[in-house]
Amino acid sequence: MGMSTARPPTAPLTLSALLAPITAAVSRQSGLFWVIAEVDGVANPNGNCFVDLVERPAGAADPVARCLGIVWPAHAHLLRTFEAQTGHPLAAGMRVLIRVRPGFHRRHGFSVSIEGIEPSFTVGEAARNLRQIRAALQQEGIADRNRSLPAPADFCSVAVISPADAAGLSDFRRHADRLEAAGLCSFRYHTARFQGQSAQAELLQALRTIWTEIRAGAAPDAVALIRGGGSPTDLGWLNAHPLARALCLMPVPVITGIGHATDRTILDEVACLSLDTPSRVSAHIQDAIARAAREGARDLQHILSHSRRLLARSREQVDRAAGTVRLCAGSRLREAAQRLDRERERVADAAIAQVRRARQDSDSRLRAVLNLGPRQTLARGFAIVRDAHGRPITRAARMPATGPLTVEFSDDSRTVHPGAHNDPARDPARDPA
Repeated sequence: MGMSTARPPTAPLTLSALLAPITAAVSRQSGLFWVIAEVDGVANPNGNCFVDLVERPAGAADPVARCLGIVWPAHAHLLRTFEAQTGHPLAAGMRVLIRVRPGFHRRHGFSVSIEGIEPSFTVGEAARNLRQIRAALQQEGIADRNRSLPAPADFCSVAVISPADAAGLSDFRRHADRLEAAGLCSFRYHTARFQGQSAQAELLQALRTIWTEIRAGAAPDAVALIRGGGSPTDLGWLNAHPLARALCLMPVPVITGIGHATDRTILDEVACLSLDTPSRVSAHIQDAIARAAREGARDLQHILSHSRRLLARSREQVDRAAGTVRLCAGSRLREAAQRLDRERERVADAAIAQVRRARQDSDSRLRAVLNLGPRQTLARGFAIVRDAHGRPITRAARMPATGPLTVEFSDDSRTVHPGAHNDPARDPARDPA
């Protein structure tokens, strides 16, 4: 942007001279006006109450208007009346209906003097906001989703969301650190603001981180949402639909310990379990672990006792079965011995019979062999031809061409010469006698 080429006036205005017409104009408009605004901060120095007032559209982070409101000591009773009727002092996050007188001072700028506060409007605004959140959750069908999850009977892993360095976190860790040191439960801590303009965004980011861990297979047994140690008026930052919706959709039980027994937020309403303080949340976790351990020990004793009874019963059954087996075995052995004796007798009888038959067959064969002797053969009309050495000639091819042969008959023998003319008259075989 280039430097202006306009020449400065010879007599420039002072700042007070510039602001004087503005002061006069505001003064001419002086009067009382009812204004709806959101409190962005409260300070009380020197007995005066300075209130930062803003106008912020729904869902917007940045305001579209801002000014300073002042409660002068003459109107300090307005603050006491407001706290008595709403239950909370005037604090950031509240929507208020106030009666103001605008003013402009050349040293302090524009401000409004607060000369009236309508407590019923703030109470009604908070109630209306809660009604709208409840109605939206019911319309989505998720209002009871986390609340209907079964509360954990035991804890091995817990995700914790808490403001950094909060007093309530120290109370929580008095129990939690002992449990973790004993290896009974692990805790993963996530930090987030619970009040102020960034509270909603930081809490949602912590819940998204836990969602990511759950999808990665590292689901905790519960999510503990703890605060503690803050002003009750700061709870208004937690009454937001996005936060309530995120808790409703959390797939594991949510336990709240936000720090006030009488002041409940929408988060307490939708959580699976709502406790008063962070220390009560950690005590609940410790008690659940101890109760589960006692039940486990009792169950173990029951299992051991039942196992002993079963073992004794089994031993009795085994002893009875062994006796039965011994009786049956003796009976079976006797039966087997009897069968063996009978089989032995049968085999012996069969062997004797076989020997007898073999002997008879042998005798028969011997008799047959004896009946086939030379004399028996000669008696049946056969003759035996022997060579000069007395050996039987059984084949014609072995008959010698010369030399004497002996022909043996049943009653006598004759000598013959092959090729010679043998006198039949001298051959007794030819003798009619």
